[in-house]
Amino acid sequence: MVFVSLILICTACIRDNSEEGTFILKSGDKLPVFSITLNNGLEVTNEEFRGKVSLIVFFNTGCPDCRKELPVIQEVYEYFKEYDDIKVLAISREQGYNDVCQYWASNDLSVPFSAQDERYVYDKFSENGIPLIFIINKNLVIYKVWKENECPDKYQIICTIESVNDF
Repeated sequence: MVFVSLILICTACIRDNSEEGTFILKSGDKLPVFSITLNNGLEVTNEEFRGKVSLIVFFNTGCPDCRKELPVIQEVYEYFKEYDDIKVLAISREQGYNDVCQYWASNDLSVPFSAQDERYVYDKFSENGIPLIFIINKNLVIYKVWKENECPDKYQIICTIESVNDF
């Protein structure tokens, strides 16, 4: 019984239910309307992404796959941070500011993030599953989505961003 409970706890953050066909934005879908506050206090809306190639990752630091993927996102952020036309940010799913700040500090992360105590923004993108990574083109159209079981490496992400950005 303890073993079964442990398995459920470890996988619950990745997929909330096992139903096929659940809602998730996909390639070709328009970026939804949303507004968030980043850890530096800046307000960001979906319109801030217009004219930029963007990476948005949804995460929760209690999720084992997210903990593996966040360092990859950090490497991608470091690679592109000097580019004005590329935006990388992370949005928590049901995890507050203090918890995310503590995790960022203890893991030497500097990716801009927005801590969301609830699922309001996340629910505009998907019903379940994290980590969830979106690459958005300059016209606010989703170009690529990596779902919870498709954790890409930094080269896959960088190559995708560069191909969208017409480097």
